[in-house]
Amino acid sequence: MRAVYGGADRARRLFEKRDDEIEATIVEDLCRLYPDARGIVREVIVQRWDRAIPFAAPGRSRVQAALERGVDDLVFFAGDYVGEWTHMESAALTAAESAAAVRARLATAAPS
Repeated sequence: MRAVYGGADRARRLFEKRDDEIEATIVEDLCRLYPDARGIVREVIVQRWDRAIPFAAPGRSRVQAALERGVDDLVFFAGDYVGEWTHMESAALTAAESAAAVRARLATAAPS
């Protein structure tokens, strides 16, 4: 599962569109960035938030260690929700860390 969103002026422009138009726009943007994603997106949920700010719900700290360590050296998490603070810097940092962990895992994996 991945979250893709538009904020600020882009969000205001998207608000003028129907949900199916927003879905098509987001999927096309995603596929332009990641061509291998074309044809594999299974579901899109459009949510319109007039005002939003990232926040951590009470008890969120209980899962922090699991998010940072991943699962069995096979699943690595990235995103603004993974860091201690929910913001784009955390999203970028955890993406880079997850990519490095995947590269290290692949380098040590037996050839198939």
